[in-house]
Amino acid sequence: MNLDETLWEDYEIMFPISGLNKMWSDYEEWKVLFEKSFPYLRDWVIIVAHSLWWTFISKYLNENIFPVKIVKVLLVSPAFKDDTKELLWSFNFDKKLLKFKELSDKITLYYSLDDEIVSPWDFENFREVLWEISIREFNDRGHFLWEHFPEIIEDIKNIK
Repeated sequence: MNLDETLWEDYEIMFPISGLNKMWSDYEEWKVLFEKSFPYLRDWVIIVAHSLWWTFISKYLNENIFPVKIVKVLLVSPAFKDDTKELLWSFNFDKKLLKFKELSDKITLYYSLDDEIVSPWDFENFREVLWEISIREFNDRGHFLWEHFPEIIEDIKNIK
């Protein structure tokens, strides 16, 4: 998923852990690299996260204090449940999400009913725990592995 080029004119965009090996992902490794971006952050951060990166953000914000004010968290195709402990590995998190719930009014969750990687039940689990979040449901986006996502661009531009 790429962010629209028009965002580059009005926003500072960072990819703090891009380039990591997603086939052998480790929460602690991602955490170290993510925290290296903190000196460059200012208040009013918008976090956009997709798939395992979203799961990382859920765990991180549930276990740590973020150093700047978050204005919005936009989450795309997150995984919630992992009975086998093989899908989420070290990214498994406390499903009560007690600390993360404090951001509920700032969270928008995007998912598609035809997601071939993350089950719609995962989205229902998030909705059950984080009942104040906004939901954007689609029928035909799969795991959002395509280049353009006009709805998320519109949502970013409409954040006040």
